[in-house]
Amino acid sequence: MLQDYADDPDLLEYLESAKSSLQTYYAMRYANSTPQTLDDPTDAADIILRAADGSPSKVNFTSRYRKKDRVLRDELEEYFKLPCEDFDGCKPVQWWVGRRAQFPSLYCLARDLLTIPGMFSFVFFM
Repeated sequence: MLQDYADDPDLLEYLESAKSSLQTYYAMRYANSTPQTLDDPTDAADIILRAADGSPSKVNFTSRYRKKDRVLRDELEEYFKLPCEDFDGCKPVQWWVGRRAQFPSLYCLARDLLTIPGMFSFVFFM
């Protein structure tokens, strides 16, 4: 859209305003809805190690319950950095289902938006 609006300062201003509003809405309602952590590489050291004679060595069984540092990331900014999809070939619902692990919080926002009943149902039942 940025390229489409390049010649019109009013549309550019509106685009930036809409993006800012979306970021605020996302931050208030979705950004912290699911925990986002990166795996701790030290967990691999807590696996059962076998000694030369085949007996298991001492293992810390509580390591899996250790509190991990939360690494927050801005899913919305990551989404904006993605290349554009082909409009004719893209299926939004399937695309979001496929990306829900990559964008867990943003997926919830997209799911909520994509499940808003459209005008078709309104016209169909009149």
